[in-house]
Amino acid sequence: MKNGDADGFDPFQRVRPSGADVCGVGRCGRPLAPWWTLRFEDTPKGPAMIAPVQNAPSTATAKPSTSNEEEARLAVAAVIETYRLAFLHLDLDHLASVWDREHEPLVYVAQEKEEPIHGWAAIQSYLAALPEHLDEVLSKVLDDVQIDVLGETAIAFFTSRSSVKLKGHPTMKYEPIGHVSMIFRRTPEGWRAIHLHESTRSAQAAEVIRAMKANPRSS
Repeated sequence: MKNGDADGFDPFQRVRPSGADVCGVGRCGRPLAPWWTLRFEDTPKGPAMIAPVQNAPSTATAKPSTSNEEEARLAVAAVIETYRLAFLHLDLDHLASVWDREHEPLVYVAQEKEEPIHGWAAIQSYLAALPEHLDEVLSKVLDDVQIDVLGETAIAFFTSRSSVKLKGHPTMKYEPIGHVSMIFRRTPEGWRAIHLHESTRSAQAAEVIRAMKANPRSS
């Protein structure tokens, strides 16, 4: 899978920040406050857009972040955007690049798997098999991205919305929505993921919710 298009556009070019001067993360020219949420999506001009969704209501007790924390959040946000773009383009090299391959234990809880994936060898095998099951990723949007930096560790939470074509099912679109938690560790090479957990509602829970909506209990 090539990284750029016919005009030489590199979708990953804008997710390689140095410092906090990243136009598009948070707001251009303004620091990324700890209570901001982000939205990662494509635009008609191409991918790699990182745009603010909303600001939480300001409060007198909100603790201002330090410049180091802001830079760390920006760096983690760039890794998350690399993950999103890599999945969108089924770019296996960039998907692998977000992981700290030397760390133990590594855990990946994929939403379609019954059991967690442990260790880099198993995670690498899972990633390598994605093109065998996915014909094309039509869209990948990450909503309400929240990042909390705790020293040498960072935690991110977001909602993932995907639209994909499955191999062997040309007329079927699979559109999973999941809540995702990621844990990152600061390494000499930068922030890298050591834990990724994707959660979706079970079929049973979804059926119960549909039944409750169809037959609401009278007050």
